[in-house]
Amino acid sequence: MTVAPDGGILLLGPTLLSRFTPDGRPDEAFGVAGAIPIDFAADGVSAARGLAVQPDGRILVTGYTRVGDQYDVAVARYLGDGTPDPDFGVGGLVSADFGGDSDQGQAVLVQPDGRIVVAGNAWMGSEPPGNDLAAARYAPDGTPDPGFGTGGKVSIDVAGRTDLAAAGLLQPDGRVVVIGRVADGGGDDPDLGLVRWTVDGRPDPTFGTAGVVRTNFGRPGWWQPAAAALQPDGRIVVVGRGDTAGAYAVTRLDPDGTPDLSFGVGGVVTTPLGAGDATARAVLVQPDGRIVVAGYANADPISTATVLRYLPDGTVDPDFARGGRAELAFFGAGGQVACLAAGPDGTLLVAGSAINVNAGVLALARLLP
Repeated sequence: MTVAPDGGILLLGPTLLSRFTPDGRPDEAFGVAGAIPIDFAADGVSAARGLAVQPDGRILVTGYTRVGDQYDVAVARYLGDGTPDPDFGVGGLVSADFGGDSDQGQAVLVQPDGRIVVAGNAWMGSEPPGNDLAAARYAPDGTPDPGFGTGGKVSIDVAGRTDLAAAGLLQPDGRVVVIGRVADGGGDDPDLGLVRWTVDGRPDPTFGTAGVVRTNFGRPGWWQPAAAALQPDGRIVVVGRGDTAGAYAVTRLDPDGTPDLSFGVGGVVTTPLGAGDATARAVLVQPDGRIVVAGYANADPISTATVLRYLPDGTVDPDFARGGRAELAFFGAGGQVACLAAGPDGTLLVAGSAINVNAGVLALARLLP
């Protein structure tokens, strides 16, 4: 989810892009009844994963598309009314092949100069190195940027086999960070992995070890990142699942990639949300440094959309909702929050899915400060 310069709310799912007016109504001027289908491939084998809006209101979507018998990174750009942008790529679409069978874009980022960065993962072969964390950069018209990596593309093998991107960040100085789960084998007990590239696509020697961070914070278990945010001071906040069942995991790293020891315990905060499963899916940092995290807590058979807010040191903010925790019942039959955005006047926009009479529907809500 993101907010357009005119206040319109854009919400992306795997096959649909919707736009709402600032007061939450479907925007009838966008597509058909406020929505357009996202279909990168003529045969329908594609999916959208990341969304961004340019300062001029044009909309970028990334994901993957099938080209022949393989999957490539795809980027599409739309005009403000939802029609494909004829000035971008071919008919509003570009794709990137990293040389393997399954490449995916997970996040799309816009630089101040208009260049476009896609963060994702690239399949580099059936034997090691397998999936690598990857990024591509394009000129504003969708042509690959030759000043970034090789032909506009970069990739790094973090764990030797299964590196899957979850989020991407663009620093003010143009450095690119890709965050994901990384594992040696088929994905058992993955660690948190991050890669940072310089503005020209070289691994950043000031970050981790030769631009790479792999950590489990000294707490072996399952580390599954879902989203990340960049603080103004350069520290990186990552949320998802950690080594504690039924809890949100929130981690923070210093600008050099080391765990931030001033945050929680060893750079990690885990917040139990009751019996069952719980996963943080989205995060944003407010201007005052407080951290908002959203996702779901599952007490079978009902999932509850749950939003938490933390103080800058990682303690739960007692002034937010009820003891730092807001639960959204929607139709009373369960729901999940998948994304967050800053609304007007300090409000929070949260969106995801909800159950209404046994049917899954789109859910969008706005919370007061």
